[in-house]
Amino acid sequence: MRLPGWPSSLRVRLLLASLLVESLMLALLVANSARLIEQGLLEQMAVRLRQTSPLLNAALNAPLAQRDYATIQQILRESRQEDGLKYLVLFDHRGKLIAAEGRPADKPLPPPDHIATLDPSRADQCLHAVTEISLAGQKLGTLHFGMSTAFLGTERNRLVRESLELGAGVLVFTLLVLASIGLWITHSLTRLTDASKQLSAGNYDVDLPTAGWDEVDQLSAAFGQMATTIKGRVEALTRSEALQRRYFERARDERARLASLLAALKTGIVFVNTEGVVVYYNATFGHIWLIPPEAALIGNPVARLQPFAARLLAGPQGFMSAPAGSEQEIRESTEFRLLDRRIVTQTTYPVLSETGEQTGRIWLYEDVTRQRQTAELANQAERDSLTGLYNRRGFELELERMTRAADESQGSIALYFIDLDGFKGINDTYGHRAGDAILVQVASEFQAQIRRREFLARLGGDEFAVLVPNLGRDELTELADRIVKAIANMPVRYTGRDIGIGCSLGIAIYPDNAATPDELLARADDAMYRAKQAGKNRWYLLPPA
Repeated sequence: MRLPGWPSSLRVRLLLASLLVESLMLALLVANSARLIEQGLLEQMAVRLRQTSPLLNAALNAPLAQRDYATIQQILRESRQEDGLKYLVLFDHRGKLIAAEGRPADKPLPPPDHIATLDPSRADQCLHAVTEISLAGQKLGTLHFGMSTAFLGTERNRLVRESLELGAGVLVFTLLVLASIGLWITHSLTRLTDASKQLSAGNYDVDLPTAGWDEVDQLSAAFGQMATTIKGRVEALTRSEALQRRYFERARDERARLASLLAALKTGIVFVNTEGVVVYYNATFGHIWLIPPEAALIGNPVARLQPFAARLLAGPQGFMSAPAGSEQEIRESTEFRLLDRRIVTQTTYPVLSETGEQTGRIWLYEDVTRQRQTAELANQAERDSLTGLYNRRGFELELERMTRAADESQGSIALYFIDLDGFKGINDTYGHRAGDAILVQVASEFQAQIRRREFLARLGGDEFAVLVPNLGRDELTELADRIVKAIANMPVRYTGRDIGIGCSLGIAIYPDNAATPDELLARADDAMYRAKQAGKNRWYLLPPA
């Protein structure tokens, strides 16, 4: 904390602090010197007192023993003038006043002083003392006298003045030395201060020593290294900021493009975080589930979406129900049929962070009503309404596709052309209803004999066809034999009566027996007639051309 009025300059503060310390020390030294001087002067006073008492005793004991009062008065007068005594008062051994000099005889005498407690600065400037006058060990009287202490104050003041003058000289010399040392010490600090100001102003090219032997030089060197480091860091941060700005602008553009893409998608999208809060949904999702724009569901629990689904579903079970199990699981689409006759599919995926931690789940909704209707119409155009098998149109499309695939892979296609034996007689005898029932049963038996990669169709009336890709001749004949036997052994009953039926089967191979789909169909039809001519209820395989 800076004191009010205290200078801000470190040099001045160091100088003033040094001056204050020196002044305090000088004051202590002067005070101690004054005490020692006073003590020495008092000791001199004691010595003088001890010297004066025997002299006075020697001068007065003989006249006092002879009762020579005139001589005594003369001795007191001379002693007062020569020895700096302020007064002398003599009493005999009975306490009778004998003589007095320098003090009225009727004035009371002060008590004697002790040297250790004497105050030289008191007003009377006198040391009061008492000494015994004796001769040969016999007390003759008592002498009261006062010694002047004026020289004590004079000497003390002189000695203190000399000490102060010496201290002032030392103080001035010390001040000059300390000022020089302060300038020398703070020179590097001044450079360091200027460098710090430049650094705060953004100038990192500071001029400071790179090495030194004292702490300030080491601090300056460390500051210079710090400035160099900061300069490198600032330059790196500037480059990083510019790079981040470019990344931010690029991310902003990407986000805008992504938002436009998501808004344009025909698929409804909803993202829910791990706390079950809706983070994002696009406009298509709102259109599918008839959610008004003002609903503002982002930031709300996913349960807020349930009422909108409940209005359109007979039962909301399965709507936005996360699959149980692994976070890596991808659930197959769930299909909802809405009350307004729309068909909507639901697919969900977990959203994972770079560390593999799940951060939420994304839900995809697609209105497939039109696609399903289109598929049903296409299916109806290519399916036989009685048996449910592909009709002649569906057969021709598949035959075209399979021949192209065979050309590309250099494979082969076998066409089984099947005609039921005796079917016309059944229609004539039992009617067309019986014929339709037998056709349905025969179609079911054909489906039981062929495999998944083989294609079965009803060409019309009692004619059927099977397309088989890439089989050897042994496998072809085995399949033909199985189909013929299955139809022949198939139990057929109508109105309680057994009806016998069989089939004739002709086989032609592409490209061995034909170069085009139409030619293949014609060659297979020809092979079927050869099987009928050979006795019916059998198959015939055309040999390679």
